[in-house]
Amino acid sequence: MADHHITLYVAPNSEECSEARQYLHESGLQFELKDIGGDPGARGELVHKTGSTRVPAADIDGHVVVGFFKPKWEHLIHADAQRVKRPDDRGRPQTMEGPRGRSDEPR
Repeated sequence: MADHHITLYVAPNSEECSEARQYLHESGLQFELKDIGGDPGARGELVHKTGSTRVPAADIDGHVVVGFFKPKWEHLIHADAQRVKRPDDRGRPQTMEGPRGRSDEPR
C-alpha cells in the first residue's frame, strides 16, 4: 500500500470518531490524530479546511472528507496508486493539475 499523509480530526466521546480511528488502526495506516476538543489550533485548522467543526474529518493526501464514510476513505486511499500508474497521452503519470497543465510547460 502506498504511503499516505492522513490527519484525523476527532472530538472526545464521539462514537463515529472512535469508529474512524479504529478503521485506520485496523487498516495498518499511519495517521496524525488531532483532538479539536483539547487543541484550539487543531480546531482552527479544521474550520479553515472545512468551514465547520464537524468530526470526524479526515484529510487524506489533501482531500478532506467530513464524516466517517468508509467507501470514500477507501477510494482515496486506494485510488492514489491507480492515479499514479495511468499515463497521460504523452506517457507521463497523470497529476491533479488543472486543465491548462503546469505553469512551466511551454504553451
